[in-house]
Amino acid sequence: RIFDAVRDGDATGLAEQMRLLQTKYESLGHVYSNFLANHDQPRTRTLLGGDLDKCKLAATLQFTQPGTPFIYYGEELGMTGDKPDPEIRTPMPWTTEQGTAGFTTARPWKALNDNPAEVSVQAQTDDDASLLSHYRGLIRLRQTEPALRSDAAQVVDTGDSRVIAYFRGTGTDRLLVVANVSEEAIVTPGNRAMGSEVLLGELPEDGRMSGLSAVVIRWPDRNAGE
Repeated sequence: RIFDAVRDGDATGLAEQMRLLQTKYESLGHVYSNFLANHDQPRTRTLLGGDLDKCKLAATLQFTQPGTPFIYYGEELGMTGDKPDPEIRTPMPWTTEQGTAGFTTARPWKALNDNPAEVSVQAQTDDDASLLSHYRGLIRLRQTEPALRSDAAQVVDTGDSRVIAYFRGTGTDRLLVVANVSEEAIVTPGNRAMGSEVLLGELPEDGRMSGLSAVVIRWPDRNAGE
C-alpha cells in the first residue's frame, strides 16, 4: 500500500492496512517483513515514474513502520527495471565505469540496465541529497531509535486523505511520523510539536507541509518534570 499512497497521493488505504496488520500480527506475537519490491517485481523507481522524491518518501514510510525492512539491491540507488524478470536483476552499479560499473573486471553476465547517470554507489556516496544518503540516514535512524524497532504503532486519524500520521513506541519513548503523500503543499491544523526534537525532515513552521515530504519527531513527554 506504500506504492499506492505515494503514487496516487492518497494515504487512506495505507492507514487502513497499517491498522489491519497491527491487529493481526500483535495477536500472533510475530513481526512482519517489510519491503517495497523484490526480484519478481518491477523496480521501485520504475513503478513511481522515475520520481526520486517519491522514492525517498516510500523509503521513509517503509523504514518508519513496524516490521523488519528489506532492501532489494539497487533500490537504494534508484535502479530502474521492468518485466521480464532478467531486466529487474541486472548488475549492481558500484562505480561510474562504462560497461562494467565496477561489478566485475571481466564482461558482465548481463549488460547494465539503462539507468540514469547518477545511479551508482560512487556517484551518490558523497552527495547528501542522493537517494543512497537518504537510505543510509534511515538505517542510522532505526539503529539509534528503539521506538522504530519496536512492534508498537498507533495510526492517527488526520482527517485528510493526503496525510498519514502514526506514533511509534510506547510510554515516554514515542516518535511521531507525519507524511504528506500528495505533490502539493498542505496546511497543517496547528503545530503541537513545535520545539520538539526533529529526527528527520523539517517541521512546517509556516503552517504548510511540502508535498512528498515527511517528518519524524520525538513526541514530548507532557508529564516530564511533574
